Amino acid sequence: MEALRRRVEDAEASLGTSQERARDAERRGASLAAEVKVERELREVAEVAFANLSSELAQLRDQNGVLEQELVESRAVVGELDNLRHAFLHSCSQLGMKVTNDLHETTRLVLALPTHVRALEENAMEGGIRLSFVVVRSHYEPDVGVELMSEGFAEGASPETLAAFEEEVRPDAERLLAKYKEEFLLRPPAAED
Repeated sequence: MEALRRRVEDAEASLGTSQERARDAERRGASLAAEVKVERELREVAEVAFANLSSELAQLRDQNGVLEQELVESRAVVGELDNLRHAFLHSCSQLGMKVTNDLHETTRLVLALPTHVRALEENAMEGGIRLSFVVVRSHYEPDVGVELMSEGFAEGASPETLAAFEEEVRPDAERLLAKYKEEFLLRPPAAED
């Protein structure tokens, strides 16, 4: 019986050890289950974050495409503006204005152009009037009234009369202009090689 009792005690000890191992296994299983649950939750969060990032990346790629197209268009506009600036500078040079390649100088030229053109108009008008007086003086004696002509239209001449005179002298004025227009018009500078 002693042997039986020992066997029972050994069996009880073995049962206690097995129960302890079962509790340890149960605790480890619960811990692993909790870790798996946390990992699943983290995976879900990561999948949502990945989907959001993928969507954001697609939007950024679309925006990048739009911005690249706008950059191409902006460069084309800048090229056109630069061509326009060069054409403007060339035109100013043709009008006798001093031109440099300084970007700030272009603004000064734009602002100075009306005054410069006005001066050219006044010079051309002065040259035309002077030539008209010289032509009249070359055909008539000094007492023909060139000085009186310098005072302007005859007093009392109506606008209608002046308009009729203008039409009457137009063909002769055009013929005179054709003959002497080089004195009236600007000559562009000689082309540089």
